[in-house]
Amino acid sequence: AWKMLAAELRKVLTPAELAAFRKDLLDQAKYVAEASGGILGTFLAVSGKEKKVIDAIAKALTHE
Repeated sequence: AWKMLAAELRKVLTPAELAAFRKDLLDQAKYVAEASGGILGTFLAVSGKEKKVIDAIAKALTHE
């Protein structure tokens, strides 16, 4: 479902608007991933699976 939303956002938002939305969303996703894992929040704070999802979101919210 989120990939369909990303496709629609790419259609209706300007590149600048999409970039701002993308940055805010990725900042929040990274914050959650870092807060939820690791040893004392330092070692392996973002898992490989979390990184893959964050990368997929970044790609989906990039104008081609």
